[in-house]
Amino acid sequence: MLKDKEKRAQRQQARYYSQQIEHKLFEAMRGLLVELDQMMDRRLVATFFRLLLVLILHRHRNEGLWLSELGSYLMPIMG
Repeated sequence: MLKDKEKRAQRQQARYYSQQIEHKLFEAMRGLLVELDQMMDRRLVATFFRLLLVLILHRHRNEGLWLSELGSYLMPIMG
């Protein structure tokens, strides 16, 4: 019984943090998202935002190289 309550509390806490991260990401990306929305279909813009959110929320220490490579494709180094 106690473990069920602990798991439920952990899920609620994780959900809360996920929502906070989503809100902060949206605030940081708002300008770009508005510009993209004016240039292309809203569904593509939403997919782009969700892609960024998934990359942040589901990052994993052991898979960091994969995310680094994906990040380099998303944001090529200007040089």
